[in-house]
Amino acid sequence: MNEKVIAKKSCANYGKSERAGICGGSFFKRDEDGRLIYWIDEEYHNKECEPKDCPYFKNIVLPGVK
Repeated sequence: MNEKVIAKKSCANYGKSERAGICGGSFFKRDEDGRLIYWIDEEYHNKECEPKDCPYFKNIVLPGVK
């Protein structure tokens, strides 16, 4: 299965309906104290989905589907 198909099926950021294929840009990570930090990354937000260049896809989506 190619990365675009995986993103479409499994990525929470992958836009649906009229926003199909447009990235939501939501990212998160844990800091040193274990707190969850969440932000909208303007580099990805409202841009066409490009899974091969996306850290969210590589670090969150792919490990979750394997």
